[in-house]
Amino acid sequence: MALANLMKDLAAAIGLDNIAFGADGGGQLVIDDDVVVDIRVASGQEGGFVVSALVGPIPLDNREAVYGELLEANLVGDATGGAALAIDPTRSQIALRRRFSDDSMAFSVLDRELSIFVEALSYWRRRCANGEIGKGTEDDSSSADAIKT
Repeated sequence: MALANLMKDLAAAIGLDNIAFGADGGGQLVIDDDVVVDIRVASGQEGGFVVSALVGPIPLDNREAVYGELLEANLVGDATGGAALAIDPTRSQIALRRRFSDDSMAFSVLDRELSIFVEALSYWRRRCANGEIGKGTEDDSSSADAIKT
């Protein structure tokens, strides 16, 4: 399976010799002992794989503004690195998710795209931890420049 090969290349690139993958070839990356990035085969007939991670808890107040900001970020895409922000209802968390349709991509492409994903994730995790999402504290120019693709 192509995803399993990409994951093996990724493990080798980051210096992991003994790593276990799921039956589908997917797995999890743990970054700084705190951030878990899931990489799984996409469901459906289209193929490919999905990269996802939790951003943080959904703020309890001003939810309309929070949802509006997440939707706007998805529409523009600059501050998400091509991924989409969503709500994980089972965990009451904001999540970041990106689907890749080509699981036979070159490792260099995966490496670059994962770096962009992690950069976007870090940006949104910081904003969530600081209570900034939905507060209008981020101006349009800095959010557009937040993720360099």
